[in-house]
Amino acid sequence: MKRKSANALAFLILAGCIVLSDFHISKESCIRLVLKTVQPYCVVRDQSIKDCMAQAILAQTNGLYRVYTEKPTYEMQLSDALTWQMLMVEKQQELAKQNEQQNQGNAVSENELKEAGEISGTDGEHEDLQTQEEDDVSTNQQEEVAEENSPYANAPISHFKDEAEKYAYYESLKSYETLVEEFYQIDTTTSIGREELDGQKFLAKDLSIKQSGEQPQILIYHTHSQEGYSDAAPGDESGTVVEMGELLAKELTAYGYHVIHHTGKYDVPSRDYAYANAAAGLEEVLAEYPTVEVIIDLHRDGVGNKTRLVTEVDGKTCAKFMFFNGLCRTKKTGMLEKFPNPNLEDNLALSFQLQLLAKEYYPTLVRRIYLKGLRYNMQYRPKSLLIELGAQTNTAEEARNTIPYIAQLLDMVFRGQGA
Repeated sequence: MKRKSANALAFLILAGCIVLSDFHISKESCIRLVLKTVQPYCVVRDQSIKDCMAQAILAQTNGLYRVYTEKPTYEMQLSDALTWQMLMVEKQQELAKQNEQQNQGNAVSENELKEAGEISGTDGEHEDLQTQEEDDVSTNQQEEVAEENSPYANAPISHFKDEAEKYAYYESLKSYETLVEEFYQIDTTTSIGREELDGQKFLAKDLSIKQSGEQPQILIYHTHSQEGYSDAAPGDESGTVVEMGELLAKELTAYGYHVIHHTGKYDVPSRDYAYANAAAGLEEVLAEYPTVEVIIDLHRDGVGNKTRLVTEVDGKTCAKFMFFNGLCRTKKTGMLEKFPNPNLEDNLALSFQLQLLAKEYYPTLVRRIYLKGLRYNMQYRPKSLLIELGAQTNTAEEARNTIPYIAQLLDMVFRGQGA
């Protein structure tokens, strides 16, 4: 497509959307219409189309663009990441410049305020203003304390030097071979092809949940409740995955979620039928709390006695963790038809989105996602997750230190603010 016709196409659609907005059609709908119509041409990667799209969208009013930036579409991010990055950077610069100009325009001198009667020269009224300022300072200090105590106080810092490097990394994950090498460890008993292991498809899924509500949203449980850490005392839940589940529940509750921590013991006296036992227990819990959207099975891994899964984050020694997925397929038998998982794709998408965030913010803390052949009770909800937190060679304190970071990553995905 020639540049002239590309420009005409983009601006024609744009003009139509402006007209539609005058007829009380939502701005979100206008944006979706623009993207739905123009996006197919992005796949061609015609630079003239990219340029005219950028020019057209940037020409919009701040209100219309704000809708676009606050709720970015996965289609735009995935099909044309470089244009998306350019739009974001340019718009941020434009908004920053407008805010600066607005602040300068709103600056009013003390003499102008006096002339308008806003400030009096009398001592009594000046004291009232001073008292108000002191109250404001006190309020600000209270807000700062509350912010420090908030789970959002320590925002994670990306290890990418800039957005260009980040999206270059995303582009590299479109390669099946790179994706497997970077993200996955596939057990020798199973297999998965490029059609099923599609990072772009996983990233496009909306895995957000509501943060508030009276009904339970997240269920944490333990198929292997007896898994403990190196300093755990026999018979004491302190120092085991059960303690870590309780800590994770508290962290997620602090983010605003309604969490149930189920402490049923399904590996006592033997681990042999733990997953079958846990399945029956899960069905009972979910029947009681049908509003649960997320199920987290929290484990700790088993490794060689000389292996130490540790790293340092924020000056603390932390246990590394790993996401785990079952594929319902073995090389020997093929697909396990008697044990299907209709939620497999969503399960894989959840671990992928979490892994992508962990790679960006805490790259040394996360291990590769482990893929194995069975289904591991992940069929009950689309947002089902199995986490291996550390191993038997880690101390309980190392596992405890990792819990806030896992909660933070979960919250980012559940708030729809993933990678």
